[in-house]
Amino acid sequence: MTQPKRRLTFDAPRELLLLEIARRCRACDVAARIGLTKQEARDYVGFECEACSEWNEDELAERDVPEWWEELRVTGLDTLRARADDHSDVEEGPEAVKRLSESWRVSSERRFVAPIAAPTEESYVLPQWAIQLVRAALFKLFRVFFRLRLSGVENVPREGGLIIASNHQTYFDPFWVGSPVKRPLRFLAWDAVLGWFMIGRLMGWLGAWPLRTKQGDTRTYRRSVQWLRSGGALVIFPEGGRARADGALQPFKPGAARLALEADVPVVPVTIRGGNRVWPKDRTRPRLARVEIIYHPARRFAPLPGEDTRACARRESEQLYETINSAL
Repeated sequence: MTQPKRRLTFDAPRELLLLEIARRCRACDVAARIGLTKQEARDYVGFECEACSEWNEDELAERDVPEWWEELRVTGLDTLRARADDHSDVEEGPEAVKRLSESWRVSSERRFVAPIAAPTEESYVLPQWAIQLVRAALFKLFRVFFRLRLSGVENVPREGGLIIASNHQTYFDPFWVGSPVKRPLRFLAWDAVLGWFMIGRLMGWLGAWPLRTKQGDTRTYRRSVQWLRSGGALVIFPEGGRARADGALQPFKPGAARLALEADVPVVPVTIRGGNRVWPKDRTRPRLARVEIIYHPARRFAPLPGEDTRACARRESEQLYETINSAL
């Protein structure tokens, strides 16, 4: 008689990255790597494929737990770190210290790669008064070099959780969209761009969060929900990549709509017009051209009677697409 699969409990610190599990989408067979913290591992019920947006019902099993789990649960992370500091040569240290120093391990019998990772520290963000000064200076430069025109800025609420969802035409988009907004903002940006010396560093100082676009990024998603529920504003580009020279919209991913539904916040659609002439995807360098930013009225997403969250997110994403596209 087979025993029923039991639900796992996790007692390690919340900020520790406990597991990184490997999965494949049942619909399109695309691989996904999903990082889970303590709370996320406890609540994990599946993942949405980044390639085809299909939902995959899933749950953690016994074999998803790394070998070092039991010792970590009993000993504690701080004790393991202290023991690691006492052993410069890990080959002579205890087994837990050896495992603490290991890099990613791949096992043919397991479906995951599991390290002990240190908590991720928050990157430096300028204080709000400094951000406002930088935004004001950038806005003056944009007026001169790109003849930037704005319309509908009054549609951006001054307080409360908010998502600003925009089309994506250039690497300047976060600065263009955020410069006239007089409230704290965070941006979801491609993690590779944040490694760039000038633009990446400036985006980080102004509140950009790295987003891994090639795999499920549960940590950034949960951080965004917490920020929105606490009354913050978040800028998202649902296309997930820059447009080409013709400026035509690419299909939207449902992530922005899912965030709005889970955090229960309104969405302000934004249309960037003319940015495709400045720095499209198929150009290596920017050039000068006229740009207009249009802030549409805010609206709150809600499911129809009998409609589930995933269907609602897809429907609202299509409506968001139509709104932004109507001003191109």
